[in-house]
Amino acid sequence: MFDKAKDEDYRVAILTPAEIYGKEVLNLIDSDVQIKGIADIAGGGFSNVNRILPEGLSVEWKDNMLRPFIFDIFQKDGNISDEEITQVFNNGIGMCIIVDSKEVGKVFSQKISRPAFIAGSIV
Repeated sequence: MFDKAKDEDYRVAILTPAEIYGKEVLNLIDSDVQIKGIADIAGGGFSNVNRILPEGLSVEWKDNMLRPFIFDIFQKDGNISDEEITQVFNNGIGMCIIVDSKEVGKVFSQKISRPAFIAGSIV
C-alpha cells in the first residue's frame, strides 16, 4: 500500500497533468523530417499505432522501454502484470512519431523538450 514516507516525488508525479506534445509535433512537421505517421497513445494505448499502419504491417515494441518511476510503484503496489501496465497505462508514453529508419537521426537533432526514444520498429 501507499506509504506516505516513501517520497514527495510520488505525490508530485501522480498529480502532474498529462503532457501536451503539440509544440514538439509542430516543430517536427515544420522541419525536414519526413513523418510517416503520428499516433496519440493515451486512450487506447499502443494499439492506436496499428490503426494508422497499412494492412499487413505491425509494430514490434522494444521490451526495455524506459518509463517514469511512478509506473514501477503502480505495478508493484497494485500487483499489476507487465501486460496490463503496458496496455492500461502505456508505460507513460503519450505520443508515437513514425519515421523511416533513415530519418531517426534528424528527429533527435530537432529541438525536443520532452524525452524521446526509439520505442520499436514497424515490421
